[in-house]
Amino acid sequence: MRKILPILLILLAFTLFADEEKKVFMVYGTDFIVNIPLPKYWNVDMDFAQQNNINGFFYIKKYGIKNSPAGIVLTLATKPELDSKLSEYIAYDKNNLLSYYPDAKFSEYKTDFKQDHNYIFKIYDFLEKPNGHRQLIAYLDNGSKNLVKLYIDYQNGINKEQYLMDFINCIQGLSYFNVKVNVK
Repeated sequence: MRKILPILLILLAFTLFADEEKKVFMVYGTDFIVNIPLPKYWNVDMDFAQQNNINGFFYIKKYGIKNSPAGIVLTLATKPELDSKLSEYIAYDKNNLLSYYPDAKFSEYKTDFKQDHNYIFKIYDFLEKPNGHRQLIAYLDNGSKNLVKLYIDYQNGINKEQYLMDFINCIQGLSYFNVKVNVK
């Protein structure tokens, strides 16, 4: 019971403060829980996430996973050392992305909001990918052994500004917990 109590308290807190227009998606592993707040018209597909070796995949429910004009991907990266810097991981990831997409542009996306839990974060615009897609990539460090990478991939057009706002609000409200979870 003692192991379950912290999880129940976390769930109760999110239920009490839930927004009627949003739901909080809980993504977890054996030693973490990440809470992702998104409007109710988003959905999560954990089977798709597992098949693609990512931690979570979110899409616009009414379009379905195959036709959604926007998708949000959650991945966690284990720090080589607990005091590893977020900037080191961003440089590593940037180099990987630009080696795969050499004509793309990777630049800092300016924001003026604060993250609700005071995590260190940076957002980057990843432009001119093939097939007209664009990404905003957020990197967050909450001081734990994992870094959080969250990105939205979208097509220009349908409700683009609304989906970008959903993503920004998601980053702002994201919470991460180091918790031992027994998955059976």
